[in-house]
Amino acid sequence: MAGELSLRESVALLSRCAAVVSNDTGPAYVAAALDRPLVTIFGPTDPNQISPFSPTARHVRKLVPCAPCLLKDCPIDHRCLTGVTPDMVYQALLATLEEHRDLHPAWRHARL
Repeated sequence: MAGELSLRESVALLSRCAAVVSNDTGPAYVAAALDRPLVTIFGPTDPNQISPFSPTARHVRKLVPCAPCLLKDCPIDHRCLTGVTPDMVYQALLATLEEHRDLHPAWRHARL
């Protein structure tokens, strides 16, 4: 859906999501404002300085010596992003869903 929806349509779509996984961009902050369980993937930015603010939000990142560099184009090898594994994201998502199971009726009795 990237680039296909207006801002209003994006907010409407995110409001219907049971959970959101996003990189550090606008949709993550909208999901946080909507109190959706959220996992935000951080690379060259610093989640301690800028991060979606919500009790339902978690972040994942790979700590590397060169981060946070705040560069859009990595002069090395994007190790801060390539070091984030699908399992890291999945485990963070499971944890936030478990912690906020009361937000969604279907999760109350689900085994995660």
